[in-house]
Amino acid sequence: MKHKKELSLSIACFLLSFLCFMAWNQERDENLAAKICPAVLRLHVIGASNSDQDQQVKLQVKSFVVKQISSWNASSKDELMLEVQNRQTSLTDAIRSYAASELGIPLDVKLSVSRTFFPTKSYGDLTFPQGMYDAVEIRLGAGRGRNWWCVLYPELCFPDLTHAVVPEESKEKLTKLLGEETYAKLLESQNARLSIQPGI
Repeated sequence: MKHKKELSLSIACFLLSFLCFMAWNQERDENLAAKICPAVLRLHVIGASNSDQDQQVKLQVKSFVVKQISSWNASSKDELMLEVQNRQTSLTDAIRSYAASELGIPLDVKLSVSRTFFPTKSYGDLTFPQGMYDAVEIRLGAGRGRNWWCVLYPELCFPDLTHAVVPEESKEKLTKLLGEETYAKLLESQNARLSIQPGI
């Protein structure tokens, strides 16, 4: 009986320690996200469903949108947000037109600019922590499929994730926007994530 109580107590202490660690980890991530949020604008594309076709459409729409927005050559996050807001209707219409003419499908598109929660995501050798970020959100159809996440400003959206490498120009811009200390934490987050993955 004594051993059972000791075992139960040990398990309870372990679970409590684990929960405290998780809470601390989440608070640390969200604090870091709060520092990063003013400098970056993210992209969130939600597929209509998880069917192969709808997921392929999601990726094609993502590439189309990134190409369109990149051509605007915005010099700051605020300028890019304002451009998206001012062109919200025309960009939505352009996505619908692209889907109809290039993909051969009618597509219901809802585009908005809002502050939304992002899970922890890696882009090349940088890891952005979970937290609230300003984002351009594009919901396709019923919006019940898997999501696409990337960073519109500074530009960290890759056409080929298999060989995703953050451009040096984007790294330099991000360092200036965030400061060297905060930028270094993005690299630290990636290193910590890799260190706990088996086989890496």
